[in-house]
Amino acid sequence: MKKELTSIDKQFAKKSEQAKKEEKLAELLRKYPELQEQEMEFREFCEDEEPSEHLAKSFLFEKAEEIGARKEAEKKEREGLEKGTGGEKTPPAPGMSLADIERLRKSDPKEYQRLLREKKIKIPEE
Repeated sequence: MKKELTSIDKQFAKKSEQAKKEEKLAELLRKYPELQEQEMEFREFCEDEEPSEHLAKSFLFEKAEEIGARKEAEKKEREGLEKGTGGEKTPPAPGMSLADIERLRKSDPKEYQRLLREKKIKIPEE
């Protein structure tokens, strides 16, 4: 009879310990939603120990390192791609544009006349 009682006590203690572990795990999953995506891996990570905030943070840190390594590898794979040039670009024509010449003529006629005399403004013929 005593053996049965001790085995029942052991089973009860084990179940209550497991229930506490599950409760703590559920609390950590609520606190760190990133763990929900990898719950099974986290359970394996905490297999021998009771889940704690410290274990959750270390697990997430290790996963972040793995994710960072994967992204870095993907980036290295893409290094050989040619960078875009944005298309052909013709250099601007030397001198003033027609719009600039017209603006100068209207806003500063004396300067316009001076530049015409010095042949610094060339009016294109149409």
